[in-house]
Amino acid sequence: MKFLFELMLSMLMLTNGASGEPITKEEIHSFLKMHHLKYAEVKIVNDQSAFLVSVKGEDAKASILTKSPKNKLVMQPNQYVWKEDEEGISVQKLGDYLCVVIHDRAVPHDMDFVNIIYTDENWIERKDRHGCFSYGCILCRCGG
Repeated sequence: MKFLFELMLSMLMLTNGASGEPITKEEIHSFLKMHHLKYAEVKIVNDQSAFLVSVKGEDAKASILTKSPKNKLVMQPNQYVWKEDEEGISVQKLGDYLCVVIHDRAVPHDMDFVNIIYTDENWIERKDRHGCFSYGCILCRCGG
């Protein structure tokens, strides 16, 4: 299932520059509100698609929302779901993106930031610091 999700993500990233207007945060939020959907993080990954990450209890779920050439938003049917670890944190690589989710169990840790250490496309070790909030998600591009 993860392979299928990442394959679909790779294909969607290739659609960058497809015809139609670029997807916007406002359109995404209107779509989510209209369909009564809640997501902890929304990240536009190219002109035609966005990652959506939701958190519910010990589960985190990533979905992809795309914009068709006719400017219609469509939620893709494949989703990827993963669980928190014993500390209440979950980390999942989704294509070129890394998703760090802070679940309820981690709230007492009162984290101010997370350090993400990764190797870029030139095999150089990089370290990024991302600010945290008490409950939610950090979705960042690492390498690729």
